[in-house]
Amino acid sequence: MSLTTSIIMLIFSYILSYYFQS
Repeated sequence: MSLTTSIIMLIFSYILSYYFQS
């Protein structure tokens, strides 16, 4: 469960970063 949450958070962070950079 912890691993899944970590991956989800990582992807979410990446998406937000990309969105803000655009």
